[in-house]
Amino acid sequence: MTRPQLPGPDGDSDGLFDRVHVTCGVTDIPYVWVERTRPGGHIVLPYNPPIGRLLRLTVHEDGSATGRFGEECSYMPLRSHGLPQSTNAGTAGADTQPRLRILDSAPDPDSDTDTESLLHPAPAPGLQVLLASLVGDEPWISGSGSVLLTDGVSRATVEDGVRLTQTGPRDLWDEAESVHRAWTRHGRPGLDRIGFTVTPQRQYVWIDDPSVPAAHTLDKSADTAPTTVGAPLG
Repeated sequence: MTRPQLPGPDGDSDGLFDRVHVTCGVTDIPYVWVERTRPGGHIVLPYNPPIGRLLRLTVHEDGSATGRFGEECSYMPLRSHGLPQSTNAGTAGADTQPRLRILDSAPDPDSDTDTESLLHPAPAPGLQVLLASLVGDEPWISGSGSVLLTDGVSRATVEDGVRLTQTGPRDLWDEAESVHRAWTRHGRPGLDRIGFTVTPQRQYVWIDDPSVPAAHTLDKSADTAPTTVGAPLG
């Protein structure tokens, strides 16, 4: 009996595959997985920054792969793809002065639409994917009840729902607010309108159009506030 061969991150297998099922979380999809999947084939994987979601990609004749996100999932990350380790509260952004401000308003815990708020413990799924991809994290609640946002170097902390402190080279909360505003202007797209594209040159999250990165789509509608949508995806 011949043992089946599966492609590893470096493509150590001959031939093409109809299906590739990945059982470890990845943040950057090795393009060799697309190369080793025949056109029309599918790759299913846990895309995991910072909260994992299943991602089902279809490989196309032009060498690209596109697909959409599914339900949340939790897998151990591929060893080389581990998320950056957060620095502790005492050292994060120690080389910069804290920037302080009061947020406009606290969320209404009784509102059905409050999942659209950055302060909600479980943001709407579409917003969650965009924040994770464009900002690098999504707000989460610490043991003390503060809301945190960090990329491992920069850090934003919201206390009592209104008191914001930002440290490090990036103003992460400002970036998250910019993404939130642009997401709202685009009709608050959910997972039915958001997907992922992989090409030989780059990979990115998109809204509505698989050929246009979400960062570009949201930048086109950026308001006049002096904030950015986040780091480009490639």
